[in-house]
This record gives sequence, structure tokens and C-alpha cells, in this order.
Amino acid sequence: MKNRWLLLICGVLNLAIAVLYFQHADYGYTALRDMLLLGRLMLAAAACTIAAGAWAYADGRRWLLVLNGLGLSALGLLFNGVFGFKIRLLTIALVLIVMALSLAVLTLENARLHTLFRIAGMVLIAFAGIFAALGFHLVLLGPESRADAVWIGSYFAFSAMVLFGLALWRDGRTGANQVLPGPNPTHAHQARS
Repeated sequence: MKNRWLLLICGVLNLAIAVLYFQHADYGYTALRDMLLLGRLMLAAAACTIAAGAWAYADGRRWLLVLNGLGLSALGLLFNGVFGFKIRLLTIALVLIVMALSLAVLTLENARLHTLFRIAGMVLIAFAGIFAALGFHLVLLGPESRADAVWIGSYFAFSAMVLFGLALWRDGRTGANQVLPGPNPTHAHQARS
């Protein structure tokens, strides 16, 4: 139950990050306070994501949430100026690639539950490809272009929807949350007999 609520909080924080990116898509981050707010939201979302991964019982899935949270905390530290405020797009893109791929693998592992998880996983892989193209300048942006902010905002909005889906999905047969399951007492009893 803690895990599900943490994923919902992560989704809300990711949505707030997306809104901030979309608000600044036209002119970028000109005020230090806006950048610091973004960094703090990222650090809060990272803490929730890492905690959700730590409380997940399924060993095969917990590290993906933790990896996603570590990437988000790295972004939060960057935006809080821990390494200075001159941040290269390549640095941000590399962290976002790790985040998108870790969430994609987690989502694709749950594709057996619903086709939407498979589609979401593929979209997350596409986001990783877009960030690679932007970061390595395979797509050239004009000096006034803010397309990177739009893509990053879109990623955070989509990842918020994915986190909401992972938190709220219930198996129709049992009514239980089956995305990040704990130990199944029925299987444990059968294994002992």
C-alpha cells in the first residue's frame, strides 16, 4: 500500500515538473528561483521513487524504480546548482535516457497485464531515442529553439501517466494491485507442500 501511494505522489510531482517545463518552453529558465523550484521538485520526486522501489517486494522490479529515482535525483542536484548552473543538454539527455529506459523496462515487464503497458513501454523507448538525438546533436536546434524543453516536459507528463497507471492498475480477477506485487501466500503454501 505504501508503494502505491508513493507512486501516486511521484506521478503528481512528475506532472508538476512537466507543467514547469511547458511554462518555460517559450523563454527558458531566466530566473534562478524557477530553476531551484524545478530542482527541488525533482529531488522530492526522486525520494518518492527510490522509496517506492525500496518498498517493492519483487526483486526483479525494485531496482528499476531505484535507478529511475537515482537519475531523477541527479537531475535535481544539477538544477539546484550543486555542480554549477551551466548545464549541458547532453548531460540532461543522458540522465533522461537512463530514466526513460528504466521506466520502459518496468512497464514492459507488466505488459502481460494490459496492452497499454506494452504501448507505454514503447513510447518510453522512443523518448530515450529522442533524448539521444537531442543530446548528441543528431537533430540540430536553432539558437532560439526550445524544442528540448517541450520534449522534456512531454516526457515528464507521460511518465506521470505511467506512474499513475502502475499505481492504480488492479487485476480484474483478484482486485489486487498486481504491478509491484508482494509475496503471494497461495504460492508460498504450494511451494512448502
